[in-house]
Amino acid sequence: MAREAIDCKTGRNRAKTAAAVTALAVFALLTLPAGIYELSRGGGVLRGGAPALEKPAATLKNSVLSGIFNVSGNPDVIVGRDGWLYYAPTLADYLEAGTIDDAGFVELGRRLELLRDYCEARGAEFVFVCVPNKNTVYPEHMPRLYGSGAGAGGNLSRLPGLLRTAGVNGPDLRTLLASARNGYFAGGDPELYYKTDTHWNAAGAAVCADWLAAALGGSGTPYSECPAIGLASFGGDLYRLLYPYGASKRVDTEYGPGVSADAPHFKFDKPPVSMMDMDIVTDKPSANGRLLVFRDSFGSALVPLLSERFGHVRYLRGDAPYDFTKVESEQPDAVILILAERNLRRLLECDFNGVDI
Repeated sequence: MAREAIDCKTGRNRAKTAAAVTALAVFALLTLPAGIYELSRGGGVLRGGAPALEKPAATLKNSVLSGIFNVSGNPDVIVGRDGWLYYAPTLADYLEAGTIDDAGFVELGRRLELLRDYCEARGAEFVFVCVPNKNTVYPEHMPRLYGSGAGAGGNLSRLPGLLRTAGVNGPDLRTLLASARNGYFAGGDPELYYKTDTHWNAAGAAVCADWLAAALGGSGTPYSECPAIGLASFGGDLYRLLYPYGASKRVDTEYGPGVSADAPHFKFDKPPVSMMDMDIVTDKPSANGRLLVFRDSFGSALVPLLSERFGHVRYLRGDAPYDFTKVESEQPDAVILILAERNLRRLLECDFNGVDI
């Protein structure tokens, strides 16, 4: 009886060893192209490198790492749970390791006050929009080893109080988006951020657009009450970083204008290559209000949404420096500065043309 138990245990150990060796062999074979490519870049195998191998090799390697070991092969990507990917530079905010100190927050408030005063002196309201990182709104899909996310001491949690003290208008998007995950949209509860992209999608941006339209007198029915159409598009920036040779699709939502079936839509002054263009101008004669929007990549999803709500909007992307002299030439009713949570510290470092910071 004892002998049988020993033989059984020995058999299990051998099976485990064989499985481990097999897994390592398969992993080595699958990642061999990536290894050859990496060596070739230094001239060790194929002199001059093999660029054609780069994308398929990286995709194969990262598919094995994420699929079997649930880890990322790209330092800019965090492999989360349930197919979610996160941008690694947001981890400092998530862990409250990149928190701006008290002196920094005082300086941030001073700068926002100066921007408000500059705009108001030229007849425009100033609005500051800080868009939460994806893991701030969806912490439950982050790897368990990172815990449950930022608490009350994070930059975004402290920002609403700072804006009130500075007398600067702006939405508390962390609270608004958390509430919008359940019961905000008449057509259901869509995800507000792409699973495989850094950014919010049209649904997340619509929550912000509704707030801005209500605060600044935009026209039209709130997007929460508008019909939505599901659209399929490819990949996502994080997906492409991890699987550059992949072909996965993501689903987005497009909203109708929410005015009437025969209402004219907005027009581009010059058709953009994409919503990431540096300078985009839109007009909609049937709507009122002029906006000047300084924005980063999160502002891209807002372009079609705000352009349906306001008569004239100019969107300027970039932050080095922000050209606030455009406030005088554009003569907007409101100036909106849009910045991602992970980039909040940049406001302490960048310049603002025309504003004596």
